[in-house]
Amino acid sequence: MRNIMIPALAIAAALTGPAFAQEAGTDLASELAVYDFATLDADASGGITFDEIATIVSDATEESFAEIDTNEDGMVSQDEFTAYIDAGTMMTTE
Repeated sequence: MRNIMIPALAIAAALTGPAFAQEAGTDLASELAVYDFATLDADASGGITFDEIATIVSDATEESFAEIDTNEDGMVSQDEFTAYIDAGTMMTTE
């Protein structure tokens, strides 16, 4: 079973790459979507900082963080996070 899973994961990764994504950054939104807000808010401050997101998403940028942090307070609230995930908003800036 393991031998089948590895090629299947490689194919899935190839098909979800930038050439097949509807928008750049869709994969990053999907990557964040597997985590709940409380997990990403590692310090339980009530908001997710850029550093907390960057710990999970290695190619996150300040620009991509700004797309999620719509009120520009330097922290992503639960409402901002939920809206971003629900909308499938792009996380990277072209």
